[in-house]
Amino acid sequence: MKKQFNPLRVARLSSPEVMAELVAASGGDREAFLADPKTWFDALDGKARRDMLTRLHSVHALADEDGHGLSVAVVEAGATGAALEFSEDASVIDKAILLLLRHPALAGKALHLLHAEQLQSSRYWYTRQGMPEGEPDRSEAALAELKLAVGGFYRSREGRGDHQQVEHMTSSDGTHYYFLSLSDYPQSTEDFDDAGHLVPRATRPGFEVVYAYHPDTRTLHTSAHGGAKCLGPLQDMFASAILRGQPYPEDACRQPYQLNGLLRRDFPFPVQPEEGVRQVQVQTVKVKVLGGVAESKRGMIFSTKERDNHEDIYDMLDQYLNQRNLPLSRLHVTNAQLAFFFNERGPGRSMTIDLSARTCTLKNKSEEQRLLGERLLRRWNIEAAA
Repeated sequence: MKKQFNPLRVARLSSPEVMAELVAASGGDREAFLADPKTWFDALDGKARRDMLTRLHSVHALADEDGHGLSVAVVEAGATGAALEFSEDASVIDKAILLLLRHPALAGKALHLLHAEQLQSSRYWYTRQGMPEGEPDRSEAALAELKLAVGGFYRSREGRGDHQQVEHMTSSDGTHYYFLSLSDYPQSTEDFDDAGHLVPRATRPGFEVVYAYHPDTRTLHTSAHGGAKCLGPLQDMFASAILRGQPYPEDACRQPYQLNGLLRRDFPFPVQPEEGVRQVQVQTVKVKVLGGVAESKRGMIFSTKERDNHEDIYDMLDQYLNQRNLPLSRLHVTNAQLAFFFNERGPGRSMTIDLSARTCTLKNKSEEQRLLGERLLRRWNIEAAA
């Protein structure tokens, strides 16, 4: 059963020597604490008191529910080969303190995973199946794109999210967690300063979006406020920035074509030699921006007829989009045009098809071209409906 945080209780249930180690690590006088713990605590004020209470709160979270946080840390340590050595007679509180002092990164990870567990029981924890295949992109560039996309989405839609931070970690069961902190609306409040005076202060609190993704099941869990109007775009932005793809549509019969991946320069177009396809080129993409009402009514078209440079559309996106302000994962492709260039084995010299989420012009081609095009679109995961 969860207990309410009481710093005096945490200190009372710890052994003096272990608590003294925490005091010393916090910059306090170890000998003064051992001589008279109550007097030492009563004398704390200002920043020193705030820092000690913050550490004790972390100890409480790790030791609560009979040491559930410690159990999480032990499992995570085992997955990485780290050794946690506690004496057999150490109390749960002592073990939590020692974990915080000797393995701070592991303690921080355990606290994040405990927080994710709490979110799973809330009404704002949503599950989406059918995410793109493959391992998440762990690069700093992908993380930066995700936070810029989510921040820009909320800034455009709700006027908040100007500042963002993201932290990624992988749990022992292979789940990838992404904790995004974003700036909320400014507030004016009264707070006690370190001298004990109640003073007005402008604050900038934060709010969070949390993703939990497991590649084996291709399942994404999302914790976010805002309902369905926010949830879908947030899932799409994660899929685009981290998985370089698009979620399988919830109704593939109504929206059989997935086009967002075409914005990526490294989008694969695998073909077989006997199919006679020499080159595939994205010639046109029409996009809308994921965000507020105004953005949903606007669109941009990038189009090229340059046949000597088959990556011309991507050069245009790099040249004309400031991806610091508008990363690719905030764009949703509504229409696209693909050009197929054939060699002597192919069904003709070239073929151009137009696609939207619901339609494709392959039906207007010859039977040989139509069958080839349908097979390739399924292979490239552009056509979701089998």
